[in-house]
Amino acid sequence: MKKRQIKAKWIYHCLISEKLLGILKQRSYRFRLYYPHPEKHHKYDLIIVVDIFHDLAKFIIVVTTYEEEIERKEEIERKEEIERRVR
Repeated sequence: MKKRQIKAKWIYHCLISEKLLGILKQRSYRFRLYYPHPEKHHKYDLIIVVDIFHDLAKFIIVVTTYEEEIERKEEIERKEEIERRVR
């Protein structure tokens, strides 16, 4: 099995600084976040799956991360959908 080469600093940087490309709700507390890949942004997205819990404070736990290849058509459609949501 090939080991993933996702660096912890990429995860932190994306969550704090990068523009979110998309989000999918998987469960009431679990979300799949789509960010541009820090090194392969023309071909891959960096997917960060997080659990968010609300108590007295909010807790965000990174469940997993992985790269996902972008097909050009899907990339254009996704950007258009994001732009529609922002308007």
